[in-house]
Amino acid sequence: MLHLFSRIGSFNFKTFSFLLVIGCLSCSPEYLRPTLPGKIPIVKTLSNQNLVAVNSQIQLRGSCYLGEENLMEVGFLVSPISGFVENDQSVEKVIVNKSDLMLTSKGEYLFDMEFNVGLVPDLTKYYRAFCKNSLGIGYGEQASFTTSLALPALTTNSVSQITSSGATAGGSVISDGGSAVTIRGVAYGTLQNPTTANSTTSNGSGVGVFTSTLTGLTASTFYYVRAYATNSVGTGYGSQVSFTTSLPGVHCNGTPTVTDIDGNIYNTVQIGNQCWTQSNLKVSKYRNGVNILTGLSDNAWLNANYGAYAIYNNDPVNDGLYGKLYNHYAVTDSRGLCPTGWHVPSDAEWTTLENQLGGSSEAGGALKSTATQPTPGGWASANTGATNSSGFTALPGGRKVFNGVFDDVTGIGFWWSSSVWSPATDALCRTLRHYNSIIERSHPYFENGFSVRCLKD
Repeated sequence: MLHLFSRIGSFNFKTFSFLLVIGCLSCSPEYLRPTLPGKIPIVKTLSNQNLVAVNSQIQLRGSCYLGEENLMEVGFLVSPISGFVENDQSVEKVIVNKSDLMLTSKGEYLFDMEFNVGLVPDLTKYYRAFCKNSLGIGYGEQASFTTSLALPALTTNSVSQITSSGATAGGSVISDGGSAVTIRGVAYGTLQNPTTANSTTSNGSGVGVFTSTLTGLTASTFYYVRAYATNSVGTGYGSQVSFTTSLPGVHCNGTPTVTDIDGNIYNTVQIGNQCWTQSNLKVSKYRNGVNILTGLSDNAWLNANYGAYAIYNNDPVNDGLYGKLYNHYAVTDSRGLCPTGWHVPSDAEWTTLENQLGGSSEAGGALKSTATQPTPGGWASANTGATNSSGFTALPGGRKVFNGVFDDVTGIGFWWSSSVWSPATDALCRTLRHYNSIIERSHPYFENGFSVRCLKD
């Protein structure tokens, strides 16, 4: 009897142990169960906001438990259709880098990513997190977000028909952002990024192209312009463009402006018998449409024996203020740097300009703009002798030295002539400085990057 009882007792103990294990598995928390082998991932799509502005990003979030299998892929499926499956044509599959996953103390992997929502307002998209291991793919529940209305999207036109007191500008409203554009026009002023708090024009409503007429401007002044459009969400702006008004009555007779192959417009100024552009060259192409090389490393700039340009400190604001800095190989390239009918002046033609303005000891003051810092593009103090009586409006654009270093912006301006000095590694140029009224003649290396003015043929 004792022997029989022992066998029964032993049987009952094993049975009890087996039932205990099964019972623990069935009642264990869900996050512990995948630690057993042979499981596809258990995935959750974590909550997020369900409204997001057009053309911004939303953070998609998810989590998964892998079990003891290897992680192969993790990310999100996104679709404009509710109830989608992975192989639907509408589905966009977005992969998260596995190295970006965060493992919690419970063995749970958390992952997220920034997702671009697109340009369509009032659009709902649906998404699910997924996680794939060597046994299969697990999916989270479907979540969604809805794009909101947006600001209008628009561009700003180049400025044309520039005079001493006015100009023509405008823009194009590309999208109303899902809400009707009630007013559009341009904002303008002497400080960067003008808004509707500055001077504005009003040029109708809705999408499409519009033209703006600017009046009451100050002569020989640098202006910034941005197109704007307003809907129920707010006011959107186009990119910024800039221009300089001319001096009264000094533009060249019959040729008040000239346009380069890029579409940049330059006022002209008559000085004696010469017709000059009133601002520095900004063109990025030769006259035949071929791009001038740019973006060179310092070493490549030093060793270049071909035309190239740079923008001071690689800052596009400086391009707008001072124009580009060209090496002398670009100046003498047979494809032509200046617009058709214009050329880079020779050393002799610069000398003609100096003599017209009283000689080299006085001409610098007559050529220099009277603007000083902190006015954008202005000279450093004290801008000695500056009168700009010629209307030439010379600005201190600095230089790119032959070794690639940018130098002297706001303090000095350098301008190439087309003439070569002997030895043939040097070319003649002109220099103006903030601390005197002299125009200097010198012969630096071809590899320097200087400003360029154009002279009518």
